[in-house]
Amino acid sequence: AEIEVARSELATERAELPGMLAMLNAMLGRGVTEPVAESEELFLREVSLADDALLNLAAERNPELGALAAEAAGREDALDLARRAWLPDLEPELAITGSMERMLGAVVTLPFNVPRIRAGMREAEAMLAAARARLESARYETAEDCRDREAGSA
Repeated sequence: AEIEVARSELATERAELPGMLAMLNAMLGRGVTEPVAESEELFLREVSLADDALLNLAAERNPELGALAAEAAGREDALDLARRAWLPDLEPELAITGSMERMLGAVVTLPFNVPRIRAGMREAEAMLAAARARLESARYETAEDCRDREAGSA
């Protein structure tokens, strides 16, 4: 009976091997279908990084976390742009006509549409909060996945 259980477990492990190799290639930043040489040995070792440092390293290597971090940074820029709507626009003008006439001027556009500016800022803040929430959720899922794998290998 134990032999049959062992054979069944071996068959299960062999069936999971292609998916695990594809995941390994993805983590290494290679194409998921690239072959992993059988001579390559993978060693498990103790990681001495704090959770934050480990997640930052995962963010650098994980394309999904990297994309979400870039989206959050872009949303911060969008909020900064929305806040700049409160600043007046200054457009200097210089005109030279003929040999004697020169004009210097400026056009100042003042932000009078306060409801539109406030709405734009609220929208940018909401979009930034949503992007940060997606990033935090993905980081949490990555951390949980790492913990689950660690518990599974122990």
